[in-house]
Amino acid sequence: MSAVLMFSVTAFLLSFQFASAAEIQRTPLIKAEISPAEDSVVIVTELVLPPGASVPRHTHPGDEFLYVLEGGMVTTKSGKIISFKSGVTDHFPRGEVHGGFTVSGVKPLKVITTHIVDRGVPLIIPTPD
Repeated sequence: MSAVLMFSVTAFLLSFQFASAAEIQRTPLIKAEISPAEDSVVIVTELVLPPGASVPRHTHPGDEFLYVLEGGMVTTKSGKIISFKSGVTDHFPRGEVHGGFTVSGVKPLKVITTHIVDRGVPLIIPTPD
């Protein structure tokens, strides 16, 4: 399992309420219909995760692509510390579980996510730890 796989914040932050002390800043950049795929939608989002922000494990009803704008540190539930460097990219296929970490560095982690997902269903599907 890649470090970025554990990291995917992405869209989990789009519609899920977090119970963390730090507030996550989310800026949707674009959402568009896919031609001619009437059953799908594309969502591009900038996520800013400050130290202390937590991302529970989750999946999506489609694919997610991730690009790290400004790197940072995260800690998994098992206590493993992972460093994400600026410029890292990853892909999370439909249904692949990811997330499950807390931002633990001293600076925010900033990423761009792109989701190509089913229209009309929840973007975030929480999974057990």
